[in-house]
Amino acid sequence: MRPGQNREGVRAALRSMLLKATGAREFLPPDQQLDRPPLGCEMWAKYLLELETMRQYAELEITAEEYDGLLLIQEERRRFERDFIACPECGTWTTRMLKKCPAGHVLRN
Repeated sequence: MRPGQNREGVRAALRSMLLKATGAREFLPPDQQLDRPPLGCEMWAKYLLELETMRQYAELEITAEEYDGLLLIQEERRRFERDFIACPECGTWTTRMLKKCPAGHVLRN
């Protein structure tokens, strides 16, 4: 399987990683719980995140599939920021549908 063949799997892996990194996964409604993406998609997503970091420090030549993957990371970050908000007082990431974070602080959507 080539990396670009399962775009939705890579997208799901990136979303899962963002949710896990911020702790927001526990605030997903039951109907939005994520299934585990295929292992190859998880590995490609991890590689893309590392590539993104490396490109901050050095000029690298990348393939079209890598470029497409980096664009996918940007899309998923924008989508995440549209769906979740960090509490201004405690920093807990919570779905924008809630009025208060788990600690009881009022969220300003």
